[in-house]
Amino acid sequence: ETDNGLTEDESVNLIETLNEIAADNVGEVVIFTLISSCKDILTETADKHRRDAEELAARKEREAEEALNRKLIGTPVTVESFMAWKRKFDEQRLLDNINSVHISECKQSNRLTGKQL
Repeated sequence: ETDNGLTEDESVNLIETLNEIAADNVGEVVIFTLISSCKDILTETADKHRRDAEELAARKEREAEEALNRKLIGTPVTVESFMAWKRKFDEQRLLDNINSVHISECKQSNRLTGKQL
């Protein structure tokens, strides 16, 4: 994009179009025709840039909504997936219970009873 807000191709296209109009109308007063053509080309270009920006914003919004939907929906739960999760959960719970019982037994075995004191 150049300093005037046009891409290099758009600037070249504008200059070529104005040169063609000037060459077609050599010897005539063409300032109004040149300015009208320039205005039309710049208006079309500005509209294209605006549409592109709107499409980009709409696409980003759609992608954000889709990401949110994927996050909210998550993984569908089936009987098989639930049973697999439950089996892992129960195994972990059993291990945690065994570990806590072992830890509490160790703590109790290190305590001196009143008789031992």
